[in-house]
Order: sequence, then C-alpha cells, then structure tokens
Amino acid sequence: MEGDPFRGQIADGAAGLATAFYLLADGCGPQVPHVRRAQVEELTRPGPGENDGAVVQRWEERLQALGHDPDAEGDPVSERWRILRTDFGEEDDLTVIGAVLIRQGYGLLEGLRTVLTILRQPF
Repeated sequence: MEGDPFRGQIADGAAGLATAFYLLADGCGPQVPHVRRAQVEELTRPGPGENDGAVVQRWEERLQALGHDPDAEGDPVSERWRILRTDFGEEDDLTVIGAVLIRQGYGLLEGLRTVLTILRQPF
C-alpha cells in the first residue's frame, strides 16, 4: 500500500488518527471515546508562527513524554512514527495529475487530512 500515494495517505491517516487518540486519551482519561474530532484537528494545527514541521515535532515530543524513543527498534509505536514523520517535501508547478500522484508534506499531516475529509461525521 505504501507504493500507491493515495492508499499510502490513507494508511498514514489511519495510523495518525490512532496516534492522535493515543496522545489525547492520555490527557482525557483512559478511554478513547472521550476524544473528540475538534481535539484531533487542534492537535494537527500549527500555532502562531509555526509550520507543519513544528506540529510534527510537537507530536514527537509528546510520544517521547509517553516513553517512546522515536528511533528505537522493536517499539511498534516508534516504528510507525518514523513513517509518519517522513517529509515528502514540496514541489512547485505540479500539473493537476502530478498533484494527485505525488505525495507532498509530512505523511502524518497529509494522511490525517485525507482521513478526516473521508470521515465527515463527528466522533
């Protein structure tokens, strides 16, 4: 699935959503049902003067605070995180078809944007 840009985005979005639930449930109580869509959206938004890279860094810091070494082997959270934090970069002057086929930005954020667009219902 990772070879297909769209399916890769969905896989990253699902993993990103699971990670958001993990990060947010830690502060809301032990149950994921307490996490709301607005909280996930807030977690993905850059603050004043921040860019997407700062958002990804903030997630990484929260994972570290929960005891995950982002570079550790054998930790499934860290292994998936390394995929999610991948920066696919930005390309200028893409054609419409190129924009659909070429992934841009951080896997975490682009994936979450895709999944949150598909999941229009509040949770």
